[in-house]
Amino acid sequence: MMEFGNLLQKRARGHLKVYLGMAPGVGKTYRMLTEAHQLLAKGVDVQAGVVVTHGRLETRTLLNGIPQIPPRVVYYRGKAIEELDLEEVLRRKPLVVLVDELAHTNAPGSQHEKRWQDVEALLDAGISVITAVNIQHVDTLSDEVSRIVQAPVQERVPFQFVEQADQLVHVDLSTEELLQRIQEGKVYEAGRAEQAFGHFFQEDNLLQLRRLALQLAAQVVSRRINLLLPTAQRVGPQRIAVSISTNEQTGKWLLRRTAQLASLNGAEWQAVYVQTRSEDPNTIALARQRSLLNLFKLAAEMGGKVQTLPGQNIAQTLLAHIEKEQISLLVLGQTRRTRWQLFWRGDLVRQLTSSDHTHPFDLLILAKP
Repeated sequence: MMEFGNLLQKRARGHLKVYLGMAPGVGKTYRMLTEAHQLLAKGVDVQAGVVVTHGRLETRTLLNGIPQIPPRVVYYRGKAIEELDLEEVLRRKPLVVLVDELAHTNAPGSQHEKRWQDVEALLDAGISVITAVNIQHVDTLSDEVSRIVQAPVQERVPFQFVEQADQLVHVDLSTEELLQRIQEGKVYEAGRAEQAFGHFFQEDNLLQLRRLALQLAAQVVSRRINLLLPTAQRVGPQRIAVSISTNEQTGKWLLRRTAQLASLNGAEWQAVYVQTRSEDPNTIALARQRSLLNLFKLAAEMGGKVQTLPGQNIAQTLLAHIEKEQISLLVLGQTRRTRWQLFWRGDLVRQLTSSDHTHPFDLLILAKP
C-alpha cells in the first residue's frame, strides 16, 4: 500500500485518511498523532485542528510538538464549546490537518451542521485530512449497532464519505485488551469507567462491534478490488434500485441496507419513489412530505440517486423504470405489518415476477427485524 506521505503529492484535492475502530479507546487518536509526528519528521506541514484526548495521558503527551490551530469557541446555553476553526484552517492551509471525532455535530451557528462536512470543505480546498471514527457512527450500520447496544446512535457519518477515503485503517484491539485498558483507567478518567462497563463496554457488545468493524474494512477493500476489474468481470448486481414510500422509519432502514449492499458489490444504486395521485405534492400531508424529503436527503448523502416516478400502478411503474434504467436488482422492504400483504396476498410481488418484461432482474425482499 502506498504511504500516505506519498499520496499527498498526487492531486489538487486533499487526501483523506480515516482511522476506524470498534469503540472508543482502541487507539485511533494515538495512531493519528503518531503518524503526524512521522510526517513532521519528513518535513510535511502537519497541524492539529481538533484532537480529543479524553484526558488520556499517553494521548496528551503525543500532542507535544505538533503545531495546533486554536479552536473556535462557541457559547451555547451558557456553556463554552470548542469547535474546529474551519476558516482559520483554510487561511493557514497546511498540507495536512488532524481532525478528530469525524461524527461530531457542530454547535448551532457553525458553517456546517456536521464535522464531516467541515472535512469535506477542507478536502475541496486541497487540504489533506487525517481523521478518526468509531464503527457505531457509520450510517449504514447505525441501526444494527443500536440493536446491539440497546441505545440509539445519535451522531452519524454517511458511509459513502468513509468509503471514499484514500486510506482506511482499521485499528483493531481484542475485547480483552480494551476492557483491561478501561480497568487501568487508560480510556476514561476516574469515575467514568464503571458507567462505561454498565452500558456500552460489555464484552458481548464489543465482540459484535469488532465484527462489524472488521466486516466494514473488508467490504471497502472488496469494493475497491471490484471497481478495478472490467465491468464484465465484476461479481454481483451492477445497478440496484430500492423502492421506498413515505414511511420514514422503514425507508431509512431500507436505504442503509441498500447502500451497504451496493458498496459491497461496487454497484450503482438509486432510491425510487412511485408517486400515485393520492400522494400528489398538492394533496399529501405535510408530515409525509417532510418524511419523503428526509429520505431523499439521506439517499443522496449515502451516494444514491433519487427518482420520483408518477404512476397509479406501482408494479407497472417500477417495471417500466427497471427496463429504462437497466436495473439488475430491485429491493423491497418487508415489515411485520406488511408481511401479510407481501406473502399472502402478494399483489405487488406477483405482478413484478409474473410480468412479461424483457429486461431480467432479481428481486430482493429485506425483512426488518
